[in-house]
Amino acid sequence: MLPSHFSSLTNCSVHAGNHGGRDALGVAEHDFSTNSNACGPCPEALQQVQQADPSHYPDPHYTHLRAELAAWHGVAVEQIVLGASASELIHRFLLAARLAGVAAAQLPLPAYGDYARQAMALGLPVQVRTDADSGLSTPTEAYASAAAGHPGQAWAIEWGCSPSSPHGGVDACASNWLHAPVIRTDVRDVAQAGAPWWRVLDAAYAPLQLGQGPNEWLDHARHMQVACWQLFSPNKSLGMTGVRAAYAIAPAQPVAAVAQQQWQACLVQLQALAPSWPLGVHGEAMLWAWMQPSVQHWLHDSLAQLQTWKQAQRTLLSELGWRCRASATNFFVAEPPWPDGVLDACHRHAVLARMRDSGVKLRETDSMGLPDHVRISVQPPKSQQALAQAWRDAMHYYS
Repeated sequence: MLPSHFSSLTNCSVHAGNHGGRDALGVAEHDFSTNSNACGPCPEALQQVQQADPSHYPDPHYTHLRAELAAWHGVAVEQIVLGASASELIHRFLLAARLAGVAAAQLPLPAYGDYARQAMALGLPVQVRTDADSGLSTPTEAYASAAAGHPGQAWAIEWGCSPSSPHGGVDACASNWLHAPVIRTDVRDVAQAGAPWWRVLDAAYAPLQLGQGPNEWLDHARHMQVACWQLFSPNKSLGMTGVRAAYAIAPAQPVAAVAQQQWQACLVQLQALAPSWPLGVHGEAMLWAWMQPSVQHWLHDSLAQLQTWKQAQRTLLSELGWRCRASATNFFVAEPPWPDGVLDACHRHAVLARMRDSGVKLRETDSMGLPDHVRISVQPPKSQQALAQAWRDAMHYYS
């Protein structure tokens, strides 16, 4: 069963579908609630998106785009799967798993709420692994029960996120999968359990890992191709979250004949489940821009600025009494010193709503399975000062 704090929350307008960014009040003047690159939008990528011609459909097969992405990542074209967004691909992966007869979904905790919400909507039992787990979870009671109903198919789709959200740290599963990509349980066959094609690494934040060298994330992606699927959504790195487009890279084709059949079946299913034209011309233009050396150079330069802002922001919050957790990215988790009268999620969200009214938006993490905390993206100094003032005003109100 899911831990109680990972279940969908229904009171106080809090639910598993909570997201950062634009809301009913519009765009917050000082938005700390998304993990978008605050140095963006990337000028060159923005220009290419603005120049896209919306008067015609894109190629429904995205022939040239998929070929270029494949060449850029050093994989075969058939390994590139395009999606309308990372969230759409999350749903598609879980649906494919459900149709293939997997018994459960293994998910990190805390994590982006869509993983669990989509799995449960499809009737997949959810088993979680916490920060302390190795990344190779043992079956839960729910998983064992589901597996009993699928003799010969007792395996789970395993999900990782590295760098993780909300923490912004390294997910141990990536290393574990790399060193043990396939678990063989039958000398005549390759078991589906532990197969790379049923392991998905959400790598949306890999390009936003601070302190890395030029194209280091790209080199690491090539290194991980033997172990799992990798999911990328460049809009965050480019500071263009309003443009929706993502892609996934399939793990390398296995050698064994039976394993090749299982691998191929997974790819065919994922492609078949895609809607027609999952990418509009603007999303397509963003992915073309993403591969340009000049855009990657801009991204690398932005990481240095984000690192400087991050140090100042963490110092400011620490002075206000916030407990900031370590992270490797342009976002991190913090536990504010909630006032004595703030006793539960309803009260915490009332505090955040008051700050939102003053133009400062933070991301609650209750819906990610981490109560009492907020996730905060790195923002420029002006926004940092606005955050400090909004917090002081809220504390004055509750004092």
